Amino acid sequence: MKGWRPGREALLLLYFPLYLLLFVLAERFVTADYWVSHCALDDAIPFVGAFVYAYVLWFPYMAGITLWLLVKDGRAFVRYGWTLIISTLIGFAMFFLVPSGQELRPAAVEGSGLTAWILRFIYSVDTNTNVFPSLHVVGTLVAIAGALDTDTLSRPWKWAVVILGVLINLSTMFIKQHSALDVGSAIVVFAVVWPLVYVLPGRLRRRAR
Repeated sequence: MKGWRPGREALLLLYFPLYLLLFVLAERFVTADYWVSHCALDDAIPFVGAFVYAYVLWFPYMAGITLWLLVKDGRAFVRYGWTLIISTLIGFAMFFLVPSGQELRPAAVEGSGLTAWILRFIYSVDTNTNVFPSLHVVGTLVAIAGALDTDTLSRPWKWAVVILGVLINLSTMFIKQHSALDVGSAIVVFAVVWPLVYVLPGRLRRRAR
């Protein structure tokens, strides 16, 4: 990092305050009259509190991938940044236009240990609304794409990013933060946006030659 100077790609970080604003607005004002996200698979997935540790790793996971690409690979960071921006904006648009919520959480989290404390804290600060699609899952998928897109990460590190990403996405269902429908819709959003950012520009440039 010594001698590193941010380039124009760093301007994409200006989206972060907007992301936080949209998240706060959704959590504050979109909390009622929602359709319930639920499917049969949710009933077959047990509640496993220990998955909360994978769930909270999402925050350093996203920060780490973001900073690594920004410092080490500007081009990969731009693709990663735009994919994240477009995908999450689609998610927020869906929250406001088609309010969603889930009713999967246990009535009470028993115990006095660290796992129970973290679960109760998460449930207290994050409402059960604005779940379809899961932004947790959207972010993880974008991070995986960014890690696989750069040559600055070795193969073992790329595998670590993928494996941890899968665990994080599974955790959203095992701690009953999201329905399988929320996870599936996040995958669809990512699948639509990814080719627009990673594939289409290259094809357009080749056609223009």
